[in-house]
Amino acid sequence: MEFSLPIDTGTVAGNITFSDKSGSLSSHYDLAISGRKVLIAFYSDFQLSDGWKYLLTITTGLKSTSGESLKQNKMIELRTTTKLTSIGSTQRNSIACISDIHMGDSRAMSGNYCWFGKNAKALESFLDTIINGDNVRVLVILGDLFDEWLVPYTVSPFDSNAGINNSKEYFLAIAGSPANSLIFDKLRAIALNEEI
Repeated sequence: MEFSLPIDTGTVAGNITFSDKSGSLSSHYDLAISGRKVLIAFYSDFQLSDGWKYLLTITTGLKSTSGESLKQNKMIELRTTTKLTSIGSTQRNSIACISDIHMGDSRAMSGNYCWFGKNAKALESFLDTIINGDNVRVLVILGDLFDEWLVPYTVSPFDSNAGINNSKEYFLAIAGSPANSLIFDKLRAIALNEEI
């Protein structure tokens, strides 16, 4: 890192930190200060993980040699790239995004009012392409995997006769619907695949 002013070396410790989701990584690096530059020097037995998020935190306790500091703490998010795996002659380097699947519960399927019913086969085929193909590295579900929106006004999403009295039970009814089980199996296979 290069700052606009020379750094007071006595204010660096504890005011520049490097961490990941497990917490501080201070036992894996030293900070080297030279004028306006601060380097993070990792120990030889430490490696950054592929596809990982790290945080570099700089607090207002860090001061320049003239006593100036940041107006507020800064947190910088850093990410490492995911190691690409070669399969055949191609690599998994694509990101696939899906949204608005709107899976419904058993009532929605039998009443033919959820969008998912008519699109289930297309989604199954798409997920198979990801599983069996060799180019998708990341699958992102952007939202509306489940449906609590597309319900005819004549049907109550909460229905004690169907065992659905609140949003949690509605969610569980959709997750447990036999019509959705094949999709969940495919999503589980993708989630457990180390290459995706």
